[in-house]
Amino acid sequence: MKHNSIFILSILTLFLGTNIAYGNMDPKTIPLPQSYEGTANLKVTGIYHSSILEIGSCNTPYDYKETIEETGKVNALLVGNYLIYMPAIDKPLVTGTVNFNRLTCRNSKPLTSDIAPPQNITGQYSQGVIGLYIDSKKNAYTLSIGLGAEGDSISYNIATGKVENQAKKRLELEKVELTLPLPKEPKVLKGNKIIYSKVKTPDATDKVLENKKTVEVSWEFTASNN
Repeated sequence: MKHNSIFILSILTLFLGTNIAYGNMDPKTIPLPQSYEGTANLKVTGIYHSSILEIGSCNTPYDYKETIEETGKVNALLVGNYLIYMPAIDKPLVTGTVNFNRLTCRNSKPLTSDIAPPQNITGQYSQGVIGLYIDSKKNAYTLSIGLGAEGDSISYNIATGKVENQAKKRLELEKVELTLPLPKEPKVLKGNKIIYSKVKTPDATDKVLENKKTVEVSWEFTASNN
C-alpha cells in the first residue's frame, strides 16, 4: 500500500507540475478508449565544459567538464477515465529498463559521479512514471515520462583522483513532457521528437566552452478496442 501511495503521488506530481487545466474535456466530442498500451523510449546525452576561475588562487583557471548519458525504455498499459490515462493503481503495469551515468571532472581528474547500472523499471516502486492527458477541445494530448533509478553517488579526491566517499542513492533522472496534436482518430498515438537544451546554468564568471543536452524521445501507444 505504501508503494502504491508513492506511485500515485509521483504520477500526480508529474502532471501537477505542468500547466494542464483539468476538466477541459467533453467525451462526446471524440471517441476515446478505456486504455492505451505501448512503449516510450528515451535517450539523453549532455556535456558541460568550461574554464572556471578559482577564487583565492591568483585567478588561476581550471578545466571543468560534466557529462551525462541516459537511456530508458518504458512499456505501459495506461488505463483512464477519458481524461487522464495512467497505470492501474491496484496493479501498476509498467516495465522496462533504464541506466544513467553522470561524471564531473576537474583538469581531467574525476570529482563526482552518479552511476545507475542497467536495471528494470517498475511503476509499483516509482522507478518509472508515465501518464497521458487528452484535451479534445484543444485537439491535443500530453505525454509525461519521468524516470528514476537506484545507483551509486561517488566523490573523489581532487589531488589523487581516488574515491573518497561512495553511497547508494536514489537518482531522479529525466522528466519529459510533450504536448502534441491529437489525431482525428486517436487509435494510435505515436511519434518522435528531439529536444535540445542545456546541462546547467553557468556562473557569470565561467568561460563556457560547451553546454548542450539532447533528449531523444519516441513513443507508440495503441488504444483498446472498446
